[in-house]
Amino acid sequence: MSGDETWPRRRLGPMRDLHVSDLLERMARGLDSGADVTAEPLARTQDGAMARTRRLHLPFRRDLAITSQARVLHPRIDTPLDPTAAPGITALCTGAFSLNVTPFQWQAAELRLMGGDMDAFVWAPLRLWFLEWTQPRRGDESPDLLGVVHSLSDPETIPGGVRLRIDFGSSPVDCVGELLDALSRTGADSGALGLAPEAA
Repeated sequence: MSGDETWPRRRLGPMRDLHVSDLLERMARGLDSGADVTAEPLARTQDGAMARTRRLHLPFRRDLAITSQARVLHPRIDTPLDPTAAPGITALCTGAFSLNVTPFQWQAAELRLMGGDMDAFVWAPLRLWFLEWTQPRRGDESPDLLGVVHSLSDPETIPGGVRLRIDFGSSPVDCVGELLDALSRTGADSGALGLAPEAA
């Protein structure tokens, strides 16, 4: 891990807090309208089974489930890029691995792993990180939310590596520090965490 253990909170805290504020505001509007609101439910298929991604076989969560008059809506909370975000973070190193972090939307981050193709990387550490951080861990920062990462997409091939998309949901910024440790064990030479192109 980087020698500066406080960088996630100092640099990423504003991005996370902005998104959590939007989640809580949308929850409050649903409750004020008389609807039943469930925070961050696991996505399920029509037959009630847990929905999962195809390659990494991971579950994922929706932002909210709002039930009103027998209708269930799953609004997606799309928080804009934090205008006060720092321009970038110097590459952070764990062993031979380095990760460059630039501002991103907390719910729409793109992770790029470089130095191999789809089958060259070891996915178990990344899967374990996600499964750990998708478990509810309510905390003082946002007691009405679960404190979880919402989704990690299947990897897509790009020149020299792969890219994935992460929705950090309501998770605390500490999850990004643990993500760095997981990425260092994937076999990637380097990585980048930044704004997903479609969110730009």
